[in-house]
Amino acid sequence: MDRKRRLNELLGITSHSSAKKQENPPIKDVFTDVYDVFPANLQEQEISIRETIRRHPLIILLMFPSS
Repeated sequence: MDRKRRLNELLGITSHSSAKKQENPPIKDVFTDVYDVFPANLQEQEISIRETIRRHPLIILLMFPSS
């Protein structure tokens, strides 16, 4: 059990390190890369997040440095 837990920890660290090296995709991709037809509820969410970014740009830059 201890060996399995340690392996999972190592894999998690490796995955996290690898993911941190990846550049974040543009925010628009969060909304458009899944659906062929853009649902109305996602359009509303996109508007909401863009308004949040406009109001709080520093927080967003700290959370998503490459956005």
